[in-house]
Amino acid sequence: MVEDGTLTLESNDLVDVRAKLGHCLVGYIAGKFSGLKAIRTLAQSWGASFHQHDSGWLVFRFARDEDRQYILASGPYFIYGRSLLLKNMPDYFEFKEDDISVTPVWAILPSLPLECWHPNTLGKIESRLGTPIAMDSLTMLMERVSYACILVEVDASKKLVDQVKFILPNGVARKQPVVYEFTPKFCSECHHFGHLKHSCQGTQPLAAAAATTTAATVKTDQPGPSRLEQNSAGQGLITQTRRAVIEEQSLAGSSGSSSASGSPPMTEFVAPIALKQKQKLGGDAPPYSS
Repeated sequence: MVEDGTLTLESNDLVDVRAKLGHCLVGYIAGKFSGLKAIRTLAQSWGASFHQHDSGWLVFRFARDEDRQYILASGPYFIYGRSLLLKNMPDYFEFKEDDISVTPVWAILPSLPLECWHPNTLGKIESRLGTPIAMDSLTMLMERVSYACILVEVDASKKLVDQVKFILPNGVARKQPVVYEFTPKFCSECHHFGHLKHSCQGTQPLAAAAATTTAATVKTDQPGPSRLEQNSAGQGLITQTRRAVIEEQSLAGSSGSSSASGSPPMTEFVAPIALKQKQKLGGDAPPYSS
């Protein structure tokens, strides 16, 4: 139908993206990055296919939704020291820069009363932080009682919530602190990850910007590597932070020299990395034992 010159599309006019592409994650690398070989290798280790959009967005295709959610909940991921930001691909995703600021992060709820570890309560708390995604297995099984850990999609361009207030059934009011395991740097000036506004080239005087060297720019944009991001040769690698079960997994070797495009040499996994099982928030969580 056409109303006032505007087309109205019906559901049968549209492509079933899930049927065509499977279950997709979209990702973005903070800052400039040319290591596509590393990304392809990571996608292969996930059992996913990989495509790159001209806008810079990355698309990872999975045959099963369980695999997609498993990988999403097992992050955050870094490639050569740069964070790989992942999220489920929304309906009608336009691959615009405006979509970059929304990213999943792990939120820690220290000393949360154990009675509040029910998926319903955690889901309500997550809804105050952003969009609920999952809880980790140790929270689901109550095998670590110091804190609950939940995965939530937040808008990094806005101030993150650091406290949630609620009233318990016994009438006691509680102020629950929230600590984020990994907070990506997001620039409100240029709307890109990898640096903050005060270090954005767009906010510096032209003379200072012209004098800034490429090496200095890389150093500013690139977050410092964690202890998991160095192998014995000091090369960057594809890995996870402490969301991985095996924190001290050693990686060694290089797959070759840098390519003509300038991407760094690729390191290979010497053993599979075991990922924690995650449980979606919702009614499918198993009942807790008394």
